[in-house]
Amino acid sequence: MRSSVLRLSIAATGLLLPLLIIAPDAGAISHPQLYTNGKICRAEFKKPHMHAANGAKADLMEAQIKAIRDWMRFTKFEYGRRWGSWALAMGHKMTCDFDGDAQVWRCRAEAQPCKR
Repeated sequence: MRSSVLRLSIAATGLLLPLLIIAPDAGAISHPQLYTNGKICRAEFKKPHMHAANGAKADLMEAQIKAIRDWMRFTKFEYGRRWGSWALAMGHKMTCDFDGDAQVWRCRAEAQPCKR
């Protein structure tokens, strides 16, 4: 009995392994895609699918760079390397506020992931 359970576990694992290998790319088709200006961009119900990330630093430019880098990192993680380009993204929006208590700039980068 035990050997058949072990064989079943190994067989089930063997069946799941290809799904685990395919899974990272499967996330790349989780949202519909719009074709704009020669780019393929993420969309939700024919509207842009936006990603956002935050950065906080004492220097304004460093806070903006941190927010953009975090946007790129998260987008690459979710959709794959080709989607994580801030330069290819559409609808860039950056908002920053100075936090006087913490003496840091808090910035939020937002954009629609796109690829070529």
